[in-house]
Amino acid sequence: MLKTLVKISNKLDSLGLTREADLLDQILRKLAVPIEDIVEMRKDEPLGYELSRGKYLSSGPASRLERKRNVLRDIRGRETLKSQMEQSELPLAEQEAAELGEWYGSLKELGDSIILIPFDRSQISKNKKTLLGLAAIFEVGASLSYKKLYSKINLFSGSENRKGDLQILKEIFPSLWMEISDILKSKKLDEKNVIYMFYNQENSPERGLFTRNPFYLAHDLGHSIFDSLDGKKRFIRILDNFLMKVLDLYISDDPYISDEDNKTLLEAIEESKVIDTFTSEIYLAKFFPAVSDVDDIYGDIFAYATSGKLESQKINIPYSINLEGTEYKINSDSRDKISNLIKECINNIKNYINPNVDQGTFAPGPLAHLTGFVVFQDL
Repeated sequence: MLKTLVKISNKLDSLGLTREADLLDQILRKLAVPIEDIVEMRKDEPLGYELSRGKYLSSGPASRLERKRNVLRDIRGRETLKSQMEQSELPLAEQEAAELGEWYGSLKELGDSIILIPFDRSQISKNKKTLLGLAAIFEVGASLSYKKLYSKINLFSGSENRKGDLQILKEIFPSLWMEISDILKSKKLDEKNVIYMFYNQENSPERGLFTRNPFYLAHDLGHSIFDSLDGKKRFIRILDNFLMKVLDLYISDDPYISDEDNKTLLEAIEESKVIDTFTSEIYLAKFFPAVSDVDDIYGDIFAYATSGKLESQKINIPYSINLEGTEYKINSDSRDKISNLIKECINNIKNYINPNVDQGTFAPGPLAHLTGFVVFQDL
């Protein structure tokens, strides 16, 4: 359906029916939940204040600016995407719409409403006034460098400063807020029920090998929820509880030991002294698909869930698992039990990321405590 609407929009544009095309584009954006919209943070973002003798003074009414409604990948990703687009036979406008759809789709099952404000770190870090403005929103005082500011306010830090003041954003960046306010009105959203997320779409020098694409937007957001310094661990507990039940169904296959004395894989792991730090991650990767390194699979599973791609039929059920040279196997009855445990686990995850999933509507999810606030996402 989405691709069909994109094609119609492009056709309307080609016929000069720009008003009709714009109306259809608004419908496309409304279909993209829970990212309610994307509003670019410009490198020359106009400010609503002037700093004079240590005080912020109003600089007059805001002006409306042209803004891109897209998110960019990291530098390597941008180059790869550009090459793919050049080789594609599809019209460029259709490819760009499909790319934007991937960003929207990465969080489509999340229960929380987000307005994404993407920016390039390299551009923002050169603008001292913008940095001062961001510091004011998060009330951390003057910060002379992006790095210092980032360490105090990024969502992953878990510090008390990670909730920015929306009213200050309105005053500091009035032109940006003008655009956001129009979105709220058009979608009839209460500003207190939305999260305003500044998102660095460019790799940081300290993490040059990170990948920033639609999948990792969700992946990294997951880490900000369950791996931050004050993160809530419910998502990890859901998966670990599933894993404990499943591993208890794998029985050692040693012909020299009676059936009563054969241990389950869970018992063997608990008794083993040579298992490394990432025990849970290693065994989760035997069932769930992993895009990242095995020790990063929690973030991958979160991203699959928020994009609606975590389905039970795609989950692997290994017949046997080896531990220290011993094979632990399941029988046909156990396989059925594991299949049911997988369905239960996925349902628990779905209800975690969107408590109203059964009703087919959206409700406050794991980011509910951040609604009405400004946050800063950069891993």
